Amino acid sequence: MRKDEVRRMRKIMFVRGCIFVFLILPSSFILFAQEPQWRNGKGSAEGTDTKQIRVDAINDARANAMKQAGIDIRANDVLVKTEANQQLTDFYSKFAETSTKGIILEERNLKVGEAKRVSENSDVYKIEVELEALVAPQNGEPDAGFEVTISTKKEVYIEEEPVEFTITSSRKGFVTIFNIHGDSLAVIFPNALDEHNAIAAHIPLLFPVNKAYSLTLETLPAKQNSQEEFIAVVTKENIPFQKMTDTMIDTRGVLKIKEAQLISFANWLYKIPIQTRASAKQIVTVQKKMK
Repeated sequence: MRKDEVRRMRKIMFVRGCIFVFLILPSSFILFAQEPQWRNGKGSAEGTDTKQIRVDAINDARANAMKQAGIDIRANDVLVKTEANQQLTDFYSKFAETSTKGIILEERNLKVGEAKRVSENSDVYKIEVELEALVAPQNGEPDAGFEVTISTKKEVYIEEEPVEFTITSSRKGFVTIFNIHGDSLAVIFPNALDEHNAIAAHIPLLFPVNKAYSLTLETLPAKQNSQEEFIAVVTKENIPFQKMTDTMIDTRGVLKIKEAQLISFANWLYKIPIQTRASAKQIVTVQKKMK
């Protein structure tokens, strides 16, 4: 497998492969009483990195749209701090937490203003954003005794060094592991090599389960180190995010994953009653391998 191919697939790689994740959303009916509503959201952000300002401003607008629907969530609430004291903007994966009382199912009419200096000689820029978001409240209360943890042996890995996760759940169920980056994600478990994702209560599950492959990561292009975010979601019933028949192993024995948009992750979560799921996240730092 060529290195540039790996990078296009979000740095998720297995010894036997890499996965195409074809998104198939469940067709089950919505279990929540209140209907989703379109809300207008306005946001802004300031800083020196215009790319990051744009992301922060959009998240601010999303948070504002949820506030218009009566759901209190702040853009700063979705910043994940890594062990290296770096922050990852992580708006949609916040919805996996059962404490979040609302969720955005769709967005439209995104308008992003130009980056403007806050003053004539300043290096600080401001961006203003407006969008419409389909906001749905999540009714019910979480299961207070339903807890999930996900951990690795260490926080920093060198490129091509195998990464293992240990997932523990206080309830028996079915675990799905997502790799989330920006506004996209890939499902790394279950997959075409590990289809059986049942987890017993209080008994740690080690991923990869199948020892025929390993999970390795790469840094982002032109970066000496980068962060990868993983979320383990355990559901009491088996509710697949994708069909195993839609994953594929190519002629080289490479298991491939195709990215999906995080808005699809939100839709999947929305169809799962809040009291029947729990989640946890883990940030892994990847360092470039010395040549």
